[in-house]
Amino acid sequence: MKLEALQKEMLSWIQSSQPDSAPECIQAASSLTPEQGLSVYRNSIHEIAIRALKLTFPVTHRVLGEECFRSVLSHYIRTADFSDHSLENLGQDLHEYVAQLPEFESLTYLPDLILLELRIHRCELEPAETAMTLEEIQSAIQLGIASQFHLSDSSSLLASDYPVLDIWQMHQEYSEPEMNLDEYPSSRVLITQQQNQAFCFALSPEEYALLSALSEQPDLEKCCELLTSRGQESSLSAFSNCMEQGFINRVT
Repeated sequence: MKLEALQKEMLSWIQSSQPDSAPECIQAASSLTPEQGLSVYRNSIHEIAIRALKLTFPVTHRVLGEECFRSVLSHYIRTADFSDHSLENLGQDLHEYVAQLPEFESLTYLPDLILLELRIHRCELEPAETAMTLEEIQSAIQLGIASQFHLSDSSSLLASDYPVLDIWQMHQEYSEPEMNLDEYPSSRVLITQQQNQAFCFALSPEEYALLSALSEQPDLEKCCELLTSRGQESSLSAFSNCMEQGFINRVT
């Protein structure tokens, strides 16, 4: 009996609620070594892990293609950490793993693309949080009770030398886009949750600098001091845009 047929019959028995005796194919497989028997479980976990990673990294899957994606992930899974028994956390270091593979030296943007998809995945898993409206924030500013400005807890920032946001957007469909990377700027991206969904926003250099500073030190006055070298007008414009877009969603 082929392994696939054996797996299907075993799965059917496992899913059944009837306390029947083991399938004949299992009983007849007494000649299998313990290692051969355990390989059935290993292959099952392997396939489940690859399916989960396809859901987490759909664009990476489209860029590489099924055969290449499966080959890379098959090797990665052998080194992955399953200690927390969670598929949600599988792939946390995939971008670092891929960056070390010589066969992807020409795909210089690939590790950053994987990291972008990982951040999107993490953002989608975050619970919804209560945000202040723009009017509430403006009121707090006018009353003089706002000194610290906060991003959403689910937000994360990503800076890449490559146009990974454009690559990600162009591969949302299954058709293979044609693009010259030299024609696109580097990416500064905010990944944040709005209305229980993850969204990616392209940021200007000033907006990225402001949000990066706020994510580390929410004191607006200190952040403005850091940004004065960029010009007061551009800093004020960046702050206004981030407020209107809801990137800064509460004050204290």
